[in-house]
Amino acid sequence: MPIKELAHKLLEEKFAVVSSDGKKVEGVVSERDIVRGIAINAGFKTPVGDVMRRDVVAVDASTPYHEALKLLSQKKIRHLVVTKNNELFGVVSARDLLGEHLLVIDEALKNTLSRLKVGDWMKKTIVSASPRDAIRTVAKLMSEKDVGLVVLLDGGRLYGVVSEYDLVNALKNELDFDKTVASIASTNVVTVPVDASLQTAVALMSENGIRHLVVTRGSEPVGVISIRDVIGALRE
Repeated sequence: MPIKELAHKLLEEKFAVVSSDGKKVEGVVSERDIVRGIAINAGFKTPVGDVMRRDVVAVDASTPYHEALKLLSQKKIRHLVVTKNNELFGVVSARDLLGEHLLVIDEALKNTLSRLKVGDWMKKTIVSASPRDAIRTVAKLMSEKDVGLVVLLDGGRLYGVVSEYDLVNALKNELDFDKTVASIASTNVVTVPVDASLQTAVALMSENGIRHLVVTRGSEPVGVISIRDVIGALRE
């Protein structure tokens, strides 16, 4: 299967397990793997096998919830393959185990998050690019920095953002990766004040169906916070 065909599935599922018989796990592919492929000049017809990861992190279906969360945190990944009797059983994500939807409805977690500030848990180093940079240049930056979001600045001002989703969508639509990244950027950026609570951040993520927020002080971008950062705060 070419990666362009897989891109359609990843835009919905975010993660794919590669298996020739539906039982044996041969590899996995995430949005980030597609971004890395774009960064090293993979084309629309590049086989999935060329970008998939064979070092699969899997757990048995009987694995306790807290152990699965711990493994996700240790490996710095968002998904685990689930097996039963040594065969593929399913996939579980950080969002499934402790995602923003659960965080919004769980009153105890909401109370905890309401006491924690975005500024204390955000990533203070912003990975940024110019809206005039090429799509592939931004894919390489995202891959090198191992981040899921690049902030676009124009003259120091916030112009937009580009996520892994945007890059996978560009692949699906067979866009020229030498085009400017402004052509795929999201310019209606969802932001959160640096002094807001993590509960406010989670609510914004849930309402907008996104995993990252640009953190601002006034109109100035000062950081980025993700659902993974929120989950990390709860484990402290």
